[in-house]
Order: sequence, then structure tokens, then C-alpha cells
Amino acid sequence: MRRPAGAHGVHAHSVLFMQDMLVPADLHGCTPASLAGDMDIGMEAATTSRCYSDLKPERAARSVMKERWKDEPDEHDYPAAHDYLTLIVDETSAGQLVNKLTAGALTHRKAKDILRAARLPLLPQDNPHVSKDLTKVNRGQLLSPVLLVRGQTDAGPRIAGELLIADGYHRVCASYHLDEDTDIPCKLI
Repeated sequence: MRRPAGAHGVHAHSVLFMQDMLVPADLHGCTPASLAGDMDIGMEAATTSRCYSDLKPERAARSVMKERWKDEPDEHDYPAAHDYLTLIVDETSAGQLVNKLTAGALTHRKAKDILRAARLPLLPQDNPHVSKDLTKVNRGQLLSPVLLVRGQTDAGPRIAGELLIADGYHRVCASYHLDEDTDIPCKLI
């Protein structure tokens, strides 16, 4: 059971990194006992948690949850995108799409819009791959931008009329869990 909001009333925007997972927490009065009682977790988990109570309440959630992104996708993202695309289009078309992704410029789109356009469900935080990306963010590691292909392509047949996340679905879901309005760097063709 949650306690009433503290003096600053920030429960809705508070975050606690616990055992490499993001969970709601009270940023003020963040003690192991209050965490164990507030969140129905054991004292052991509460004492190993890191509390970010030194942040200003109005900026705490955004400061803690802001992902860091690389300037360019990782090299291994392009072959992964190719493998995925060959399930949908022929090998030649997939190769042409990956070449366009490689040459494309970065743009930014919100996590909620990417998921909606792709018509994909939001994967839960406990999904192993989403959890891995949340752990990376927690540790300050940079995430790779995502690779997106619009439904209508120049390189082959129409692809189902929706956006494809050729690589980065789990990173999009992790970003959504942190802040659905975060601008995610992506290559979009």
C-alpha cells in the first residue's frame, strides 16, 4: 500500500532502479523500510536499491529516466535488420532496404508513435531483452538508434502498409517504459 505523497507530491513521476528494473518509488524519504513497506518488497531488496532522492522533485523522473543514445546504429544492427527483412521481402529487396538504411540520416520519433505505427504491442519490463536495455540505461551505457522501414518501399513490394521496426523493437519498448514521449534517434526510410 502506498503512503500519501510527501511534501512535494511526486509519486506519479518517481522512479527507483531496483535489481536492474525500473519501479515506482517515493523520491522523498526513500529509506529501505519505507521502500519495503510502500512497495511490498523485502528488506533485502530495499536495502540493495539505489534511491535518487538528491534530485529536484520536478525534474527527478526526467533526469533519472533519460536514455542516452549513440550517434549511429551499431554495425551489427544492419545484418540483424537484413535477417528480419528477408522474412518479409526477397533477399534482393532486403539488401536494397538495408543499403538505404545505412546511407540514411538520423531522425527522431517518439516511442509511443513508433509502436503505434508499427502496430506492435508494448513488451513488458520483465521481457529479457527489454530488461537488458533498461539495465544498460541504468548503467549509463548508450543505446543504438533503431532502424525503421515505412510500409511503402521503393525496393520491392508493398510491406503490409505499416511501419516495420527492422531492428530495435526492444529498445523502443525500453524507451517507452522510461518515458513514452522520449525522442528516439532512428533511421527511417
